[in-house]
Order: sequence, then C-alpha cells, then structure tokens
Amino acid sequence: MWGLKLSQNRALANQFFAKLQDKTIAPNFLKSGVARKWLDQQYLAVHVYKYIKNISVIHDSYLCNIYHDSTPYPSKRKGNCFVATQTSNCSAIKMLPSCPKECRPHNHQD
Repeated sequence: MWGLKLSQNRALANQFFAKLQDKTIAPNFLKSGVARKWLDQQYLAVHVYKYIKNISVIHDSYLCNIYHDSTPYPSKRKGNCFVATQTSNCSAIKMLPSCPKECRPHNHQD
C-alpha cells in the first residue's frame, strides 16, 4: 500500500496520476488482461520509486537488505494479516515466512 500527500507536491501527484491513466503503460503490468500478483510492486519500482525514494517513509519488514532506506513497521503483525489485507478472514491467508531479524524493529525482535 502506498499513499501520497497531495499538499506536499501537487506536480508530482499529477505526474503519477497521468501515468496511472496512460493506456500504453498498463499492458506492461497485465498478462492476458489480468493483473498478476506483485505487479503493483513492479509498477511502483519502475514508475514511482526513483521519484520518491528521498522524500518518503518506506516500511518494509522483508526486503530491508535490498531497500536500505526502508524501516520496519512500527508494530507487530497480528496473525497472517498485513497492511492492505483484502479479506477479513486473515486465517485464510497463506502464512508468510518470518521476516528477517535484521528487518525487525530494534524494540521488538519477536
């Protein structure tokens, strides 16, 4: 999940909105007209990250060794739920592996 404070940089927000509407970009992130898992992350990596990496807060509990500018989530995940979970039945979500110890907050390594 990601968000943008429009009041911080309206021009950048307009640029992102134009890309989201660009019909030549979307097909690169669809397979047979259907969005695949993780394509949203690929879209962000290609079209958003380079513009916001120095002006954003990035929470990541799994890839801190790749995205060195990320910080752990400030709270522990409850069960299998995660930010932007698309179901209210978190027990139906396949259990994710434990996040690497180096990506956990210093004040709770559990």
